[in-house]
Amino acid sequence: MVRKLFPGCKVKATYPEASEWLAQKILERGYADEIVGCCRTDHQTLTPNDTAVCICNNCMAMIDEDAANGDMANIWMLIDDDPAFPLPDYSGLRMGIQDCGRAYDRRDVQDAVRSLMTKMGIEVVELPDAREKSIFCGM
Repeated sequence: MVRKLFPGCKVKATYPEASEWLAQKILERGYADEIVGCCRTDHQTLTPNDTAVCICNNCMAMIDEDAANGDMANIWMLIDDDPAFPLPDYSGLRMGIQDCGRAYDRRDVQDAVRSLMTKMGIEVVELPDAREKSIFCGM
């Protein structure tokens, strides 16, 4: 089994330094064995013995719809399950949360993001169209 990290094209393009830092942490902590490129072009390299490790909800949807991978893992859930992951402290920060429409039915991912925010000291403010009511496309 190979765990392949799909780092998210838009994440990499928008936040190149943070994306590189996170990808290296993912490899160091053993969440993934290798980094692959884009979900649109590289998802066909997955085999039934592979696990797709995703950051992006759109990547998860693309792979879910059209890849031969055996398992799927979400990075936010993996980090949330790792008590030693180095999270920053944002104590006192208050933040509204908007779920991506591509993850309206992924309650486990939504819960992991909220849990991580809480672990970082962020007060989570739920917006009215969150979770299964989300229509936000992610842009």
